[in-house]
Amino acid sequence: MLHLNNIKFVYGKPALIAKSYGHRCMAIGDLHIGYENRLLKKGIHIYNNMDIMASSILKMSEDYGIHRLILLGDVKDSIMRPGRYELESLKRFFDLLSPLDLSVVNGNHDSFLSEITGIDTVDELLSGDFAFLHGNRFPSLKAMGKKVIITAHNHIAVEINEGHKNFYKEKAWLISSINRNNAKKFYDEFSASKLIVMPAFNPFIIGSAVNFESGKDKKNINPLFSNGIFDYNKSYVYSLNGIKLGTVSQLIAKNNI
Repeated sequence: MLHLNNIKFVYGKPALIAKSYGHRCMAIGDLHIGYENRLLKKGIHIYNNMDIMASSILKMSEDYGIHRLILLGDVKDSIMRPGRYELESLKRFFDLLSPLDLSVVNGNHDSFLSEITGIDTVDELLSGDFAFLHGNRFPSLKAMGKKVIITAHNHIAVEINEGHKNFYKEKAWLISSINRNNAKKFYDEFSASKLIVMPAFNPFIIGSAVNFESGKDKKNINPLFSNGIFDYNKSYVYSLNGIKLGTVSQLIAKNNI
């Protein structure tokens, strides 16, 4: 595992454990339950992905003595109301996770999620030194008063080039430091110093090896990056097994992000 104060990155998994008030909270993001429907339209058949994700979550919760599970948004894949298959998968997923103390942060795909599951959702969750958000909107002033902001949303990945046109993508972590001068343009007060962006938990969503060098992504970039509040190019990138791969700017120079 990688280590920051009161934070552990689960080795080989897109999951993070934060210690808050003496309790262990596990955060995961971007489950995109129902994503199989997109793959099915391409002729790719995926079976039991939701059950596999739920089983993995329950095992990690048992292995690490987790007191609380935090879902960082985009729990469902459909942006509006889900179809029958996705609806049934969502209900089964939350039923499987019913033994856990569960908190759900809204993502941009999570319309009607509270209505479907009967579980209250929030736009951001504040606990101890941490602010948990999806990553598609500006944090509140209270969230910026926490030391560490933890988001999902961007599906960070790196492109590994093995030569001879042999390359592949893999999920990655991103840890960024605040740009205090730019932050002052948006927030009168703030204590946040670090931003952690999580990889997607859904095993079939690797992510785009995007290039934010211009400061703006054509897709849904975190506004903390697009407005320069946190320095994307100086952010450190880590593989799931804890290897520091370098900063974003270094990886851009190597053409593998």
